[in-house]
Amino acid sequence: MNKKFLIILLAIIIMTVVLYTLISLNIDKSKEIADNNENNIEQYIPNWQEVERSPEDVSIEILNNTIKRDSLEILITDNNKFKYGWTQTFRIQKKIDGNWQELEKISDDLFFYSYANSFDENNQLRIKLDCKKYYGVLENGTYRIVKPVYNIGYFLEELYSNEFEIINK
Repeated sequence: MNKKFLIILLAIIIMTVVLYTLISLNIDKSKEIADNNENNIEQYIPNWQEVERSPEDVSIEILNNTIKRDSLEILITDNNKFKYGWTQTFRIQKKIDGNWQELEKISDDLFFYSYANSFDENNQLRIKLDCKKYYGVLENGTYRIVKPVYNIGYFLEELYSNEFEIINK
């Protein structure tokens, strides 16, 4: 009985050592695969804090046929290889005595919606802006839209649309 017990015990010890060795090798191989995949991913996915974009590669155009006192549409063209982070956020400035002045908001209830994947094949994105909800009905005057975007290291940049006018209609 002692001899049979020793043989079973020895077999259990050998199987435990073999199993432990196989598991250790598999874990090391998994870590190596994960490390290689991480390095490969870093080649294709940029660190967004280091991606430089140029405001010169962007235009924000007011679509003239959409201008109303309470809303309008803009057409953003972003030809940067890595697009700016575009959201619903916007401000309106009015030209008064030759100087741009911020309009006072009546609501800060802008929702955060990212348009990251919404650009078409021409690198364009069309957005309708609800001026009335955030600024009230626009009076007669010359205006422009300000769109804040983030660049290197999350530095805030402001990009401006072309001017547009609200006149008696």
